[in-house]
Amino acid sequence: MNKDVINVSPEDDITDVIGALKSASNKIVAIVPPKPASIFRSAINIRLIVKTAEEAGKIPVLVTTDPALLKFAMNFDLHVADSLTSKPYIPSDASAAEESANPVAEEFVSDADEVSDVVLDEISEDIADDDASSTSVDEDESAEESPDKSPVKSTSSDDASDPEDDDPEARIRSKKQSKSKKSDLPSPFAQKFPWVAKHWKLLVFGGLGLVLLVAFLVWAFAFAPAVDISVSIRTTSNNFSESVTFTREQSAEDATSGKFYLHEEVLTDEPTVTFEATGKKDIGERAKGELSIATYFEYNKAEHSLTVPANSKFVYGDYAYLSTESNIIKWDGKTLSKCENSNINEISGVGCLISIKINIIAAEPGAKYDLAKGKSDWSVPDTVGVASAYNTTEISGGTTNVVTVVSQEDVDNARQKLSDTMTASEGKKKLLAKISDSMLILEDTFKAENSDSSVNVTVGEQVPEGTTPTATQKATFKVFTVDKVRIEEYITAKATLANDQKIYAIGNPFVEYFLESGDGYTGKLKTTYKVGPKVTEMDVLEKASGRKIGEVQSLLKSINGVSSVEIKKSYFWVSSVPTDPNKVSVSVTVEE
Repeated sequence: MNKDVINVSPEDDITDVIGALKSASNKIVAIVPPKPASIFRSAINIRLIVKTAEEAGKIPVLVTTDPALLKFAMNFDLHVADSLTSKPYIPSDASAAEESANPVAEEFVSDADEVSDVVLDEISEDIADDDASSTSVDEDESAEESPDKSPVKSTSSDDASDPEDDDPEARIRSKKQSKSKKSDLPSPFAQKFPWVAKHWKLLVFGGLGLVLLVAFLVWAFAFAPAVDISVSIRTTSNNFSESVTFTREQSAEDATSGKFYLHEEVLTDEPTVTFEATGKKDIGERAKGELSIATYFEYNKAEHSLTVPANSKFVYGDYAYLSTESNIIKWDGKTLSKCENSNINEISGVGCLISIKINIIAAEPGAKYDLAKGKSDWSVPDTVGVASAYNTTEISGGTTNVVTVVSQEDVDNARQKLSDTMTASEGKKKLLAKISDSMLILEDTFKAENSDSSVNVTVGEQVPEGTTPTATQKATFKVFTVDKVRIEEYITAKATLANDQKIYAIGNPFVEYFLESGDGYTGKLKTTYKVGPKVTEMDVLEKASGRKIGEVQSLLKSINGVSSVEIKKSYFWVSSVPTDPNKVSVSVTVEE
């Protein structure tokens, strides 16, 4: 027959040994103590091992040759063995005889397996009851004090032939039957009070139920009662209209007489829009040359001079050229030697043709303005007068280089976007949104002021590198406001109320006909207010405290202006309003 081996280490305690004994799979369990075997030198621990083995149906064998452990084993009829392969025996004076006749020994030595480590399971239950512990303690003390007086296994022929000595299972059954018989005996208390001993469960649960009942009654009538009282108030609406004045000096405010301080709310915004330059400009070189201007002076004319102003525009075909300097053609009226061509006209007398040369430059860049010399079909501007022109030299040097520049149209479109972005209505909306709800807004005083827009680039010029064309305009929005608290104070003071009435709500006040006069500002303050009975939560609480619920309802409904009263109880048995205000909830609502 196989056996389990429990190798006990010095760190293990008795619970580890008992747990391993319980979890053993074979009937015979070999227990190998450590050195030193401290936990096995206690009679209580040995007793626990024996008791656990009896309950689990196991036969423990203590593998040791320690004389002290052999004495404990002899006192508790515990099998021992010198080694795992030797025959077990119960220590006594006749140990050698028992070895030869012990069936456990044959089963023990029939297994020649080597010793292996045992993984111990967790022990979660207490295996020793109080009676067994006290008994084992007594037995241990007697065993330790008088080891010579401990009972020794008899070696007589009668004892040797006892079946219990040969059969360990029979000995275990005998001890269990002995313990069972002792536990069946009635206790002294049961003998003296048989009815109580028989019905003790009824008494325990009955007493517990009585305690719970008393606790429930205390809770139900002392702590649980609570009520919610809801009172609805009926109000009447009244109109309010009074002439008031306003001041810009805060020290001059007097709300009780209807004079209010005007707060000025200001919003300044600088919207900015970006745009792209779309204009085109030729920044190439302009063609240059020389132009001869000739005029004919008649003898009989009073004026003998002709002025060519600077920037005079001379046109050849589709191309315009400008004079770069101012010059004058003169004749003294008599010196013919200065004339390029002169003749004697029979009708008009003597005449003189005189010419001058001026420098010209093309009105715009471009190679198209280059012109060969000797062209005479020039148009002379009226500012010069009657004259003829032809280019004495080649007009050249014009080049073309078209680039993107900021046009006036680009700027005009950007300014239009600004106007669309920040309109007066949009500015007003933003200004009113930032004003606190505690202030009354006088919308008739709203003003919008816009400055001229500006751009960060020059019209007709290229946009500098790293610059984004933008247009900006500063807009300022203003409006006057009045503190609503002051307004409500004035309305409350001016409203006509009975002694038992109060104002429950004031509508949204507004000011009409706001005007600026020499002494300040005037206007008409208008609103509505609701009047109802003067009923507060504290009034309801004082009237209801300690009274019957029905009485409270009748008392509150009798107040003029109270339309309904609803009282909700926390539990059905509550009949009165608690005197503790913490258990009474009151709400007073105004009907719409």
